[in-house]
Amino acid sequence: MEQSFIEYSLGKDASSAVLWVYPVRKPRGKAIIMCPGGGFNQIASDHEGRDFAAWFNNQGITYAVLNYRMPHGDVEVIREDIREAIRLIRRQSADRPDFQVLLYPVISMTDRLTHWPSRERMLGETISEGLKETLSLELHVTADTPRTFIVLAEDDQAVSPLNSIVYYTALLKHGVSAGLHIYPEGGHSFGFRDSFIYKKLWTDELQKWLLTF
Repeated sequence: MEQSFIEYSLGKDASSAVLWVYPVRKPRGKAIIMCPGGGFNQIASDHEGRDFAAWFNNQGITYAVLNYRMPHGDVEVIREDIREAIRLIRRQSADRPDFQVLLYPVISMTDRLTHWPSRERMLGETISEGLKETLSLELHVTADTPRTFIVLAEDDQAVSPLNSIVYYTALLKHGVSAGLHIYPEGGHSFGFRDSFIYKKLWTDELQKWLLTF
């Protein structure tokens, strides 16, 4: 049975981002906002979004899925939608997340590591070297970066696993608590699909990790 949710508009018109919130009966004081992938060409709102709702609710976690706007070359669109989603969940102005759960993430905007189609759709075709560096997260980790859980498959042909590895390395360098889980096969965009043979392994690891704080 599909989980019930509450839909919130994050703007004033039909083109605004939408946040689907799945409340939990006995909350444990945690909430997660999921930003599904799709390369800024589409939003994988089911297997990388809604399908996780029951699992997180069973952990006592309020769960939300952000149906964000496409940036069309303007990264500020994405930033605004994420900030508004966090404000709505927290009911206050502070934007910094307390933790991150990253699935096969695009971390870097550098030519060597980035996912080129996503970068182009987010930033446009002409991108300065300065902007690439500014938006490459592995270059801006500090001791205040939120603790992080990362999961991916070694045979990911869409987004280089090196994105996760360089980010994890930077987190460790700055003393940030982090877990990196790399499975030998599964490709990209497995999300909550049962076809990913390591699904129970990684979700069990995530469950244990979420209990540590």
